[in-house]
Amino acid sequence: MSDDAKISKKEQKKAEDLAAVIEKIAEMPEPDRTMAERIHTLVTESAPELDPRLWYGMPAYAKDGKVVCF
Repeated sequence: MSDDAKISKKEQKKAEDLAAVIEKIAEMPEPDRTMAERIHTLVTESAPELDPRLWYGMPAYAKDGKVVCF
């Protein structure tokens, strides 16, 4: 597999993980949804190196594949 294909596949996975997190947050009842939206904004703005993903079906944030916040 070429380096470009690996990068493209990695970027696609990141986009899918982000979409899954946003979808999961949208499914939450209030007030959980509002709090999750605030946390998502805070984490993505203050620690952009963390990658959003689902962990045990809930929004989480990982660095180098290891979950550091959920």
